Amino acid sequence: AMKYLRPSSVPPVLLWRFYKRNSDILEKNLMVRFFGTGFFGSILVMIIELVLSAIVLAILGDDAELKDAMNMEDGQIHVKLTGKVIFILFYFSFIVAGCTEEGLKYFIATRPMKLRQNFRNPKALLVYGVTGALGFSTIENLLYVLPSGDPLSTFVVAIERILVSSPLHCMTGCLLAAGVVERDIFHKPLSIVHICGLPVLFHGARHGGGRLAHGE
Repeated sequence: AMKYLRPSSVPPVLLWRFYKRNSDILEKNLMVRFFGTGFFGSILVMIIELVLSAIVLAILGDDAELKDAMNMEDGQIHVKLTGKVIFILFYFSFIVAGCTEEGLKYFIATRPMKLRQNFRNPKALLVYGVTGALGFSTIENLLYVLPSGDPLSTFVVAIERILVSSPLHCMTGCLLAAGVVERDIFHKPLSIVHICGLPVLFHGARHGGGRLAHGE
C-alpha cells in the first residue's frame, strides 16, 4: 500500500512547506478548502472529460485507428500520424485534458476574493492557486499509480509523477493565479483566454508530447 501512497504524498508535503513558510499571510482553513476543492473537484473534471471523449467517439466512430491514437501513451503502440490522428491528439490533449483541468484551477484561483471581500494579497493568492493544483495532483497521482501492474512500472510512473507531473500542475496553478492577480488586484484588462491560454498550452503540450513520441 505504501508504494501507492508515496507519490500521492508529495503534493501534501509541498503544501505543508508552503504554509510553514508563509503562515503569516495564509489562512489554514482556506488552504484546506482549496486543496479539497482541487482533490474532489477532479471527480467533476473526470466526468466532463468522459463526456467530451464520448462526443468525439460518437462523431468519428469507434475504429481501430481511433483506439490506437487514444492509447499511444502506453509506449507499445505506434501509429501513423495521419490528419485524423493529429486531430484526436490535439483534442484530447488541449481540450479534454488542458481546458478542463486548467479550468478547475482557474476556478480555485478566483475563490479567495469571492470568500474574502477585502482580500488583496498577491503572494497569498499565488499560494492558494498552487494549493488547489496540488489537491488535483494528489488524486491524479493515485489514479496513475494504482493501475501499474509490476513494481518496476509502479516505480517509473511514480518517479514521472513526482518529477514532472506534480511540478507541472504547480506551475500552471501558479500561472493561473498570477493572471488572476494581474486582473483582479492590479486591474489589468485580461480576459479568461489571456489568463488560461498559456497554462492550457503547457498542459496540452505535456499531455500530447508523450503520445506524439510514439507516432510514425
